[in-house]
Amino acid sequence: VRMQEASGNSFNVAVIGCTHGELDVIYRDLAVLEQQHNCKVSLVLCCGDFEATRDEYDLSQLAGPAKYHFFKDFQKYYTGQVTAPVLTVFVGGNHEAQNHLRELYYGGWVAPNIYFLGYSGAVVFGGVHIAGFSGIFKGYDFNKGHFELPPYSESSKRSAFHVRAYELMKLFMLSRADVVMSHDWPFLTSMMTAEEVAQSPFSDPRWRNDPVGCKEYNRLMMKLKPTYWFAGHMHTFFATKIRPSAGAETSFLALSKVLPGHHYLEVIQMTQTGPLALSYDPEWLAILRATQRYFPTSETHAVTPDYHNLLQSLPAEVEWVRQHVPSLVVPAAQPAKPAAGRFSEGQQTLALRAVLLLEECGAAASRAGVARGQSRGRLQDAYAAATPLHQQREWQQEFRHGPFPPHQQRPQQPNAWAAPQ
Repeated sequence: VRMQEASGNSFNVAVIGCTHGELDVIYRDLAVLEQQHNCKVSLVLCCGDFEATRDEYDLSQLAGPAKYHFFKDFQKYYTGQVTAPVLTVFVGGNHEAQNHLRELYYGGWVAPNIYFLGYSGAVVFGGVHIAGFSGIFKGYDFNKGHFELPPYSESSKRSAFHVRAYELMKLFMLSRADVVMSHDWPFLTSMMTAEEVAQSPFSDPRWRNDPVGCKEYNRLMMKLKPTYWFAGHMHTFFATKIRPSAGAETSFLALSKVLPGHHYLEVIQMTQTGPLALSYDPEWLAILRATQRYFPTSETHAVTPDYHNLLQSLPAEVEWVRQHVPSLVVPAAQPAKPAAGRFSEGQQTLALRAVLLLEECGAAASRAGVARGQSRGRLQDAYAAATPLHQQREWQQEFRHGPFPPHQQRPQQPNAWAAPQ
């Protein structure tokens, strides 16, 4: 951990790998570091497997072996018995109370001072634009809609956290992201030299035989060119510099989970150009308005939006947000009460929809001609259309099928190195 007192135009950000409910340990270790280095951490970013379980029903909706289904620290933060000492923002992973996070599809407060970024989302803190998405990549679910709703079956509680093309398409529309957060990794070896790969964890034969990472995330990195990309999932530490295009460099950082001897925490100093308050990215709110009518619920292939028309509509939506959203500061809100056994959108979701005049997701999807089980094209086609021609030429050798090539189910990752939970 490289930590120093933040200067007048900078602030310290703590990045966490996989949380797995160990909030007490994280905040205790941060307090020790702050005391040792005589400085303050202003923001904590957690890269998935947060495990925001409020009650027994939430535990039952947690995907993973039963031996891991027990309460950790989150409950006392949720009830207000303890308050997180540092603003904490997280994305979801593949071990979550998915019913809880589904109530906050656009993001929201799960506990005082703890914010879920949403299935995809973008916020601003200290002038730094932070974007991210929840879940892990599975090719066979990537092109589907969000057809899963609580109560989940054993199958749907897993497919519910698989990343959808719709979420990446929205992020692809952003013009700026200084930080991107994900749970699993981009396909880094395609953007590294042979020497860099030889000095990385990818040199392990187990990683070579079943390559780690998702090429779809590479497209997002190449489009946004973030300064940082943070991830977790693999329960290992890895840091490298990636060059997504000529003249651009992204610092990729993956961290382990919260265990003794594991490198799960890193503190990074970022330049401050705005207030240290959590705010919505106005462009993201405009993107939500532009894309809401395409919210996919199909269990097969989701509807294909006209990406170029979406882009053309974006300036008008940005102007609408400027005129109709009086404050971009994320308002404080009470965490949602559990709705055991049924689907209930949280009040924070309903409030944001009311502010942005978003249509109810299911009704909007029906009017767009999307029904459960109905195939209406592929969202990846729209994402492919989002790729500028000069970038398509740059990627031609590595990505011969366009930004979203067809995928087949990948083999199960060996337990020897995959996330053990």
